Amino acid sequence: MSYDLPICPTGCNAAPPVQDFNDCNPEVYFGPIEYVYLGRRGNPLTDWTDAADWASRIDNTGTTGDEIRQLRVIAEWAEPESNIKIISGNRRITGPKTFTVSGEIDETSLVNYEALRMIECGGNFSVWLETSNSSGKAGKLFGDNDGIEGFVMENLVIQRDENEHHRFMFTITWTSQFHPKSIISPIVH
Repeated sequence: MSYDLPICPTGCNAAPPVQDFNDCNPEVYFGPIEYVYLGRRGNPLTDWTDAADWASRIDNTGTTGDEIRQLRVIAEWAEPESNIKIISGNRRITGPKTFTVSGEIDETSLVNYEALRMIECGGNFSVWLETSNSSGKAGKLFGDNDGIEGFVMENLVIQRDENEHHRFMFTITWTSQFHPKSIISPIVH
């Protein structure tokens, strides 16, 4: 895990965090994860809030190793598996959670199939996740400059129904005590 972590209060009498609710104009977001971005670990963005930084790095065909691959997906982010432990004195602590994003890629070209085979070599990447912006708002982007240190696994699925298209099913998993940072996506589509 490499993204910025919150600074937690110390002691037993911490104040609850600031919250924001609006009765007249609540801020809500819709839609699944629409894009997954994969990059080489240890090769962060300079400023993940800058559209130009993303534009200079998103490249699905380059071969320098600095590129960030943009995958068009349909995916969901399940509730993480929590790790609550009871320790001496009946105190509770929260250990690292296991996060899982699962979904599918429906473009199963030969190029994408070879990418699947390369991911099978060892799918440890910097990962960024972007939600759909079909609600008229920009989607949310998760991951910070370094992305999320995630493990990616892909598999080809072929249905027996001749009217069903082939697809790559994938999962991205990582372990952290905290959710990754999130911003409104600056990426231009």
